[in-house]
Amino acid sequence: MAYNNKKSKGLGFEAFTKNIKKGIEKGIIILWGEEDYLINWAVSRIISRYINPATKEMDLMEFSDENYSIDSLMEAAETMAFLSEKRVIIIKGVFPENFEEIENLYINDSNTLVVFVYHKEKLEKAEKIKHKCDGYYFGKLEFKELASFITKRMSKWQWKIEHAQLRHLIDATGYNHRDSDYSLFDLVNDIDKLRAYCKDGIVTNEDIDEIIVGDKETFIFEFLDALSADKKATALEMFKNMDAKDMNVFQLLASIISQFEIALSLRQLLNDGVNYKDGARFLRINEYRAKRILGLANRLTMERLKEGLLKAYNVEKDIKSGLLSESLAVELFIMGI
Repeated sequence: MAYNNKKSKGLGFEAFTKNIKKGIEKGIIILWGEEDYLINWAVSRIISRYINPATKEMDLMEFSDENYSIDSLMEAAETMAFLSEKRVIIIKGVFPENFEEIENLYINDSNTLVVFVYHKEKLEKAEKIKHKCDGYYFGKLEFKELASFITKRMSKWQWKIEHAQLRHLIDATGYNHRDSDYSLFDLVNDIDKLRAYCKDGIVTNEDIDEIIVGDKETFIFEFLDALSADKKATALEMFKNMDAKDMNVFQLLASIISQFEIALSLRQLLNDGVNYKDGARFLRINEYRAKRILGLANRLTMERLKEGLLKAYNVEKDIKSGLLSESLAVELFIMGI
């Protein structure tokens, strides 16, 4: 599996996998990048490769900002591994001012492996020393690698996911969106939820929408689909059953306003010749959400989108001023779109 490793970032997943199998030669390495899940996996792989479980307490040392000191690190250099192949020293998030001294002591030490670890919140520290020794960069996965990651995880349960559902799942997570904070940790949690939710090992788009997109957002998409398709009776029925979605009127209105604003902007971009994927990047929303809102943007004219947005603003104003009750205000809005 190849991960998102640009040459400027240094070595990556493939190089790490190869080197950990044959044995890491240098005495100091750096693990760094935005994808904490992969960094944690690499740390675990190093420990399982070199440390004998029976002598783990003696042969494995871990430092962080709270307990790191150069004296402790120098003292560790004087101790040989007991029953393990190497002593392993994990240093998390620390930038040592005297790195050259540490480098001279450990870089060619075959008995000890010093591992500097920098998660995404400490990347600026990795930048200072990543060129001084072998650095393994773990960034976000590209689409193909992410698909392989999901497929392998599901195969452990003897589950299969069809390509169409796999793409739908990846789109729904927004993982590959440039500004997304959705990580592999989030993905693993959501896959585990799917496992508990789905029947007979079969994953459908509806299951994905329920678990990944979320019940409330799915409700909003379906509600606006009904509105834009002029299915007022369906929209009214959905509104009357809204309590089952644990959503109040103001949450509904806030979501409607947000979706109409995005639909209006997206429609303008489409009119200017921009495709919806580029439009999603410009608007800083994930492509799945843009694709769902695309139906609203395409079914309503610019004038109706502007009118709908203005009416949604007025509904909120009328309710807060006491001019109309919540129920009547929303029902009039539905009938007036």
